[in-house]
Amino acid sequence: MQPPATAVPAAAPAGADPAAAAVLAAAATPAAEPEAAAPAVAVPASAEPEEEEEEEEEEEEEEEEEEEEEEEEEEEEEEEEEEEEEEEEEEEEEEEEEEEEEKDDDEDEEEGGGKEAEEEEEEEEEEEEEEEEEEEEEEEEEEEEEEEEEEGVGQHTEEQQGGRGRKQARDGRARGEKRPRESRATEKPADGP
Repeated sequence: MQPPATAVPAAAPAGADPAAAAVLAAAATPAAEPEAAAPAVAVPASAEPEEEEEEEEEEEEEEEEEEEEEEEEEEEEEEEEEEEEEEEEEEEEEEEEEEEEEKDDDEDEEEGGGKEAEEEEEEEEEEEEEEEEEEEEEEEEEEEEEEEEEEGVGQHTEEQQGGRGRKQARDGRARGEKRPRESRATEKPADGP
């Protein structure tokens, strides 16, 4: 591309005013061409794509879920700690109760037995009395059974003995009727010498 041609100013006439000559020269000089405009630079879009927004939302949701899980785990740990504390308190209470019971037992032994010992003795005595009563009842039942058995045997033997006695009496009368004279003579008393 060739540079634009510059006009050569006309020579001022001889004897002309130098100021007027300068004006004429300036008018004759062509105006300089403006510089070509710079090419437009493409500016990238500032808006983020939808995919990136979705990914960010998913990441935020995951973070929220993780935070919720962590909170739940912390709550569970707190509950476990509370349960452990309660168990420890219960164990301490049980130990205190056992110590108090041991002290009471020691005091009772020193005093010769307290209410608990007396109650235990009374219960044992009642149990022994009940056992004795049961034994007595069993003995009475056995005696009654023996008496009933003896009565049944006695009646049987009396009937047998009664039958035998009657039979002997009959036999005796029969023998008495048939006794010989010698036996009857011996029974008579002597009248004299």
